Amino acid sequence: MFVSAFLFVFTVTTVIIGSYFTSKVPFISTTGFFIDGIDPDDPDLISTWAEYENTKIEKQIYCFQQYRSSVDYIFEDWRKDMRFVLKADIVIIEMPDSIWNKVNTIWFKSGKSVIKYEKSEMLEDWICTKNNSLIRFTSGESQIPMKTFADGFQSFWNTKLLNVIKVKYIVVTALLFAVLLCLFNFRYKFKPLLIRSYQKLKVNIAKNKKFWTKAFVVFAGTIIAFILVESSLRIFGYFHKRQHIVKNYSIAENSENIVICLGDSFTEGFGSTNGNTYPEVLERLINSESLIEYKVANFGQSGKNTTQIKDEFYRYLENHTPELVVLMAGSANYWNYYGYEDRNKFIYQLRTFKLIKLIWNELFVSYELTENSNDLFYTEENYKENRNEFYKLLQMNLPVKIEDSIIYYADRDLIYYNFLYADSLCFDSIYLSGLENELKQFCLVLNFHKGIDLNIESLDSQYFRALYYYIKSFKVQGMLKTKYLYLSINEFPYIEDVYYQLLITKDIMPVLPSDFKRNRVCILDSLNYYRTKFGEDIDLIKVAEVYIDENQELNIETKKINNWIKSDLEDIIIKCQEKGIKVVLMTYPFKYEKPLFWPVNGVIKELSVLYNIKLIDNFEIFKEIETDNESYYVSDGHCNDRGYSLISNEIFKLLKAERLLKGFDNNYVE
Repeated sequence: MFVSAFLFVFTVTTVIIGSYFTSKVPFISTTGFFIDGIDPDDPDLISTWAEYENTKIEKQIYCFQQYRSSVDYIFEDWRKDMRFVLKADIVIIEMPDSIWNKVNTIWFKSGKSVIKYEKSEMLEDWICTKNNSLIRFTSGESQIPMKTFADGFQSFWNTKLLNVIKVKYIVVTALLFAVLLCLFNFRYKFKPLLIRSYQKLKVNIAKNKKFWTKAFVVFAGTIIAFILVESSLRIFGYFHKRQHIVKNYSIAENSENIVICLGDSFTEGFGSTNGNTYPEVLERLINSESLIEYKVANFGQSGKNTTQIKDEFYRYLENHTPELVVLMAGSANYWNYYGYEDRNKFIYQLRTFKLIKLIWNELFVSYELTENSNDLFYTEENYKENRNEFYKLLQMNLPVKIEDSIIYYADRDLIYYNFLYADSLCFDSIYLSGLENELKQFCLVLNFHKGIDLNIESLDSQYFRALYYYIKSFKVQGMLKTKYLYLSINEFPYIEDVYYQLLITKDIMPVLPSDFKRNRVCILDSLNYYRTKFGEDIDLIKVAEVYIDENQELNIETKKINNWIKSDLEDIIIKCQEKGIKVVLMTYPFKYEKPLFWPVNGVIKELSVLYNIKLIDNFEIFKEIETDNESYYVSDGHCNDRGYSLISNEIFKLLKAERLLKGFDNNYVE
């Protein structure tokens, strides 16, 4: 008994002392930098490290170029990122003068706090020293965050420092022994207690035999019914899946000669220059030798995990059937947990549970999502959501509602074409005299945009008067700019572009009219609609920010993430097979040895074997490059133009050799 009490006291005391002293260390958790304004390769030339008791710590201080991440991500999700636990006295960042001259903003993270520094603030708040062409910033008192005992406990318990890990193991072992000794010492008291509980239950069952009989029948009936439903769903699911897989590649209805590239930042093309992502290069290669012309659509977006990719692709398939899909996805799942469900849990393996969940979603979830709610103020999220919704409709080529005459629309098309593509634009009085009043006012406003004076009294439409003030706001600065934006809203309070400008200038937002959702218009949407109508390719996919959930509390095991990726990619593959869409899988061409998302390539390879799908093993292809391998990447591990060109050429060679597209089949007759 004494030994047990001693071990327990020892455990508690050790944890308290360890947590207390850890909380007194200046920096005790994840610390790093995001830098805006620098080039993709610049982080290689920036040194970041920490020092703890005169020992240099480099690996746990990191530096990123601020490329894909919104400010919201930095302040919200990055703040929650606790993958590293750091103990340090000071933090240092050092860079060449040439890079420092490019810097606009630096975000510094320590613990759960993120501090934003403009260039001038960095010089004032950090200890700045110069040595030849290098500039060094060392942390001072103002960078040390306020810490609590709870912070110290979290750091002490999660630390990766070897000495503390040894102490933690000793503490856990001592606590375990304390519990076992307590159970051993009280074993004679526990046994009679269990015997008495059993006897009372036995007597209760004998007295209430009818009740317990009914309870048993209900319980047994529920189990039997569950087994029957589960068995039926599995049998039905098996034959249903087999029925569709037999059709494998036999149907290709509504083919529009489209190739879809699904993925994340490697597909989006981070690290490439304009026009040199692998889907763009692949399109040029295919059309150079194909008998028919193809469009290769880039559905890649940085940070997107397989659940988000699958959901977006399913929406696309509701109205389209591409000929082929190139799929390289899953690396973002290891840090973006959005949409994660633990498929390994027993309940997620039950078809009955899935059926109940499906019915629940149909009855309740979809209703909640479509329920209208009137926003009081316009937000940046409104702007992004509305643009994303519009571009999805535009991408699906949905018909435009026409209420005016064909001549009216022909005139409008001509006006927009001249506005977008003519070197000089001026609608003269002769041309204006032949137009209907609305188009005439539209031309006058466009002339004003090009620098021709306009008297607002000549405009009798509230919309065009609002447009006049909106254009005028770009010709001035400061309070006068804000004044014209407010005047525009006063005339016609439904132009989203005006509200967005107020958001950018951080002015006070006016209250939205109650019918704003129904009547809102967007100038940018109109321009992009006509750009696509005139045959121009515009970026339809990258409008929306990817929602990233970097939830440290989940701390999902790698094995579970692998199964999550496998489940989503299997769903995409089976969906494609059901619709007769060919699939090509690709592994990631990782630059660094064993990154966080290293296992994803194993999952992709497994699926290629399981479903007999063509695989391009980018990892092995890049690994076999004997000389100058580094020249295929940018500093953070993404490919550069040379790397993406290699990927697109490998896809092209496979498509051509296997004749995976109709355009490479000499016997194809359109």
